[in-house]
Order: sequence, then C-alpha cells, then structure tokens
Amino acid sequence: PWRLGEHGGPDTQAAALALGGAWAVRVLGLRAETDGRARALRRDASHDPLTGVGNRRAFRAGVERVGAQVAASGRHRAVALIDLDHFKAINDTYGHRVGDEVLRLVARRLRDAVRGRDVLARHGGDEFVVVMTVRHEREALRTAERLRTSVSGRYSLRDTAVEIGATIGVAVDDGTGSTEQLLEAADAALYGAKANGRGTIELATHRA
Repeated sequence: PWRLGEHGGPDTQAAALALGGAWAVRVLGLRAETDGRARALRRDASHDPLTGVGNRRAFRAGVERVGAQVAASGRHRAVALIDLDHFKAINDTYGHRVGDEVLRLVARRLRDAVRGRDVLARHGGDEFVVVMTVRHEREALRTAERLRTSVSGRYSLRDTAVEIGATIGVAVDDGTGSTEQLLEAADAALYGAKANGRGTIELATHRA
C-alpha cells in the first residue's frame, strides 16, 4: 500500500493538486470580483445616483453614438429636453425627500416609455433628456408627445399625492452637428414652449 514517505507519494501529489486547484479558484474569484467592481465603477460614472438613468456623460456618449448611426443611414437624430412643470413648488411645499421620490418615479415612467434604442438621461435638476433615431420631424414630435403623456399625471406617494406636468423642447439634425449645437437648439425650443404655455412641445430643427 502507498504511504506518505519522506519524499512524498500520491497523497502528497493529491494534496498539491488540491492546493493548486483551490488557488486557481481563488484567483478566478478575485478576478471576477475585480471585474465586477470595474463594471460597477463604469456604471457609477455614467448613471445618475438618484434616479438610476444615465447622467450627462451618458447623454453625450448617446448623442455621439446616435449621430454616427444616422449619418450612415440617412435617418435623423433627435433630442427631447423634458422639464417638469412647477417642480420647485413641490420641493418648497413638501420638502426635498418628496421631490427626490417624484424624480425617481418620473425616471421610471420615462424608462417604460422610451424605445430600447433610445438613450435616457437626467440632464440635471428636474430636467431629463432623450436621444433618439427618427425618420423625420413628425416622428420626433410623436415620440415627444408620448414622453410628455407618460410623465404627466398624478403621483401617489407614501404621505401625499402630487400632480406633475411636463414641457418639452425638441431638436432634430442629420447626425453631423455637435452635441452643444443640438442641445442648445433643444433648450431654445424648450424655452419657447414654456413661453407659449407649459405642458406643450416645441420643435426647433437644427441644421449642421
């Protein structure tokens, strides 16, 4: 029978193999953990911590990505800048805790309303932005109306309920304009929509 001798034998070899296997599993586990942390850091860098949707960095990346797609396809790129009507009054009346919960619920409704290829981001404060590929301006306006309708309405919270509306500015280009130009056009359209009455949509087509 085999015995563990001074120079080792099968038992020693088995132990060494087991130790090596355990070490390999540990190395793989550490690598997976490191990869998971790296993915989490990348997500944190491109997502808004309050609502979970994209942040400004994700928006800019989306504008550039969609621009490259439409420039080669003959379609158009559109940006819908969404502003919540009288949101400041909610914060002033109910406090920022309620305001933050409303923003989370708005983001959830927008996630359900956007198409899979669209890019949704929080632009800051109570503004959200959607980057999309469209065939023409009419499609951009129809999509914006769907977004406005999805956001508008009653929000039931734990201690109260609030009514929310939205005003939207839309800009469309051929995919070759800069992010700044497209966003400025959408912002100008939003400003015009607010001047004409909240709860409306206005189009300001940008030509590169």
